[in-house]
Amino acid sequence: MNKAFKVIPVGITSAIVVAGIAYFSLWPDPMNGMRLHLFPHSDKVFHGLMYFTATIAFLIDYATHRLPHHTKFNHECALTATAMIIGLIMEILQLAMQVGRGYDNMDIAANCTGALLGLLLMKWKGIKTYRNAMLNTRRHHHKHHHHTSE
Repeated sequence: MNKAFKVIPVGITSAIVVAGIAYFSLWPDPMNGMRLHLFPHSDKVFHGLMYFTATIAFLIDYATHRLPHHTKFNHECALTATAMIIGLIMEILQLAMQVGRGYDNMDIAANCTGALLGLLLMKWKGIKTYRNAMLNTRRHHHKHHHHTSE
């Protein structure tokens, strides 16, 4: 896992996730006719998972860029809000494009809930775990040597 931190440029993960969301949100039939009706409103769970993933990708890219121990909560909230705004924009585009996809307030609620859950998970466990992984790579190790006084 540590090698992935060195190979993937900052922002690529977020870009890939947003491209995937755009595809699933705006393509007329992204599942090629397959319908997954696992339980009532299972599509809302999928919406939530997409924006949960987007928020985590945004926060990991931000932490990689800033170094995890220098992240700021207001920036993390702004990135979470960005995921929510993308969800709103996707719903508006579905309405405007008229390609068989429809605007749904419940989809927006699911998007926002997923984004908030992503932030909560990252604040509870993710950033600390990511920080520890980052600090153990050579990429950031040289900035964290502790000097002892003699």
